[in-house]
Amino acid sequence: MDRRPTRAEAARRRRALFVTAGLAGLASYSWWASGLRPFSAPAYLAVGLPVGLALAALAAGGRRRRAVEGVRPGWPWAVPVLLAAGLEGAALALGGKDRAFPSLSTVLDQLLRWQGLRAVLFALWLLLGALLVWPARREGEREKR
Repeated sequence: MDRRPTRAEAARRRRALFVTAGLAGLASYSWWASGLRPFSAPAYLAVGLPVGLALAALAAGGRRRRAVEGVRPGWPWAVPVLLAAGLEGAALALGGKDRAFPSLSTVLDQLLRWQGLRAVLFALWLLLGALLVWPARREGEREKR
């Protein structure tokens, strides 16, 4: 005799389907983005789109996360990130692909010649961004309830 799934079972199935579809989408997007020609408009768009989505998710997440006692705030990470972004921007402005002023992305492009490795690293970058955004979204949703 067939029985209907409980709400918990149905929720687990939906979650499993969501995770499976998300991982398939992540793998597909990473493979596609890692195959684009460096410094091209589609490559910039492939990187900029997830950044824009992450910023929109943070903005829609409500108030900023409260600091957890005993855990340092994330602002010290801003210094090396902004420094790296500044150096990258300066290198790109001075030529980017030029050996005299190589940008970090140019050096990495030489090291990452294999699309599979690029796709894995791109997927890890996307996952890191999602992990940084997801707690803020979930906390913002809890505060709205």
